Amino acid sequence: MSEKENCSIELMTPEMAEEVLDILARAYATNPINRAALESSSIERNRAFFRIGLQTMNGSRYVAKIGGEIVGMAHWVDSEKCQPPALDKLKLAPAMIRDLGLKSSLRIMKWLSAWSAHDPKLKHSHFGPIGVDPKVQGKGVGSALLRAHCEDLDRRKLMGYLETDRPENVPIYEKFGYRVINQTEVLGLMNYFMERKPSSQA
Repeated sequence: MSEKENCSIELMTPEMAEEVLDILARAYATNPINRAALESSSIERNRAFFRIGLQTMNGSRYVAKIGGEIVGMAHWVDSEKCQPPALDKLKLAPAMIRDLGLKSSLRIMKWLSAWSAHDPKLKHSHFGPIGVDPKVQGKGVGSALLRAHCEDLDRRKLMGYLETDRPENVPIYEKFGYRVINQTEVLGLMNYFMERKPSSQA
């Protein structure tokens, strides 16, 4: 079987956290907005960022596996829970400043606030982050995770929503039914905001 055919999707468990953190850190180390916010392409700084971020991720977390090895992760959450309460964000601030420094923390807050301002008012499922181990990128892992997300949207007849700072990702998401509804510059980079209607309404 090819790696594309052999990619399985399952719910993430707490025991998988360290492996998932490692994948996200390596997958996002070269991501433009992560580099801009963290002022670095350091894997360790991205690991610290996602270690804090995972604490705020409600909703569904799924992993992709090939041959029993975790090679990707995706998260999505219904709109009622996609924005952490202000008090929860405040509680995370000391850890963020301690691990990433004040300047990077302020840049992260600016980035995430800009994204939050574009959240749709209509009920939706908010997709992201999605991360694939660099060693298997381009082998269908991301598509398998996206397919699981879109199947969930269609089953529940729910609108999907996501953000990306990579223009090359836009056509990939478009293949799954997403379309750009807005774009704006964040930390000097163009960001794209996309939505997807359930297939019955597309």
